[in-house]
Amino acid sequence: MNAFVAMDLDRFIGGLTDDVVAFEFDLENKPVRLESQTEVARWAGMMFAELKRMNATMKLDVQKISCQSGSAFAYCTVEFNFSMVMGDGSTMTQPTRNTVALRKSGGVWKWAHWHSSPSAAPAH
Repeated sequence: MNAFVAMDLDRFIGGLTDDVVAFEFDLENKPVRLESQTEVARWAGMMFAELKRMNATMKLDVQKISCQSGSAFAYCTVEFNFSMVMGDGSTMTQPTRNTVALRKSGGVWKWAHWHSSPSAAPAH
């Protein structure tokens, strides 16, 4: 999540399985379904490019993390406030909940699935 907020595409994509599936939102707050690491890279790259063009930054204020794991599979729920600060200083904050499923391969945990959803109406 920190790599995403930092708009570090290589680090973000490096933490995903090749067959990752994700349910996210685009910059117009429309739902997006992504079905591979390649699709996530394309989506995140476009998001990061547009945010950088707008001179915007992102921030996560994590409220709660809960994880359960076995030897090769784990899942986590993460509740956080996602904030976007625009170049003009205006801020949009969206309370959000992510559910993340992870697989361990070669001793490394990687995201295999995630789902983002608003946990309340956005605060402006």
